Amino acid sequence: MSEAIFRRPIAAHISLSVRSIDKSTQFYAQLFGREPSKVRPGYAKCQLESPPLNLSLLESTAAVAAPGAHFGIQLADTSDVMRSTRRLDELGLTSMKEEKTVCCYSEQDKVWATDPDGNRWELFAALRKASDEEETQARAERAEEGQACCAPECCSLRMIPRWALL
Repeated sequence: MSEAIFRRPIAAHISLSVRSIDKSTQFYAQLFGREPSKVRPGYAKCQLESPPLNLSLLESTAAVAAPGAHFGIQLADTSDVMRSTRRLDELGLTSMKEEKTVCCYSEQDKVWATDPDGNRWELFAALRKASDEEETQARAERAEEGQACCAPECCSLRMIPRWALL
């Protein structure tokens, strides 16, 4: 397909159910470095220009992270990942760091943060394309360790910050 499906997209939209609108708005304000653009009882909206994202948070007692899912923001390069890592470390939000990891057919540097409901976010830079052989080897190594690329068993509960479980 050569013709654009969306002529002028404004932003991607993600809607998450959350157990506590207060804890979640605090987390996302820190993750994105800005306060939500709208807060109402049981609802918050984070409208970002860079990256273009409309994130809605809806309070629900039944909120649970989607199994196997994660969200990500691709950054320009490793220096942006390092800057993000320092910022998240200072805020106590870093769940995990990965350097030069082969995942999804590319070598990447990543930092992970996990929201109060267990939704995982990766801030990453793709360093180079990885070959099929590199991907196969990386998957085999993770399988030996009982892990998978960008899957829940890769990071599981060790990625959820202790304060989120309280």
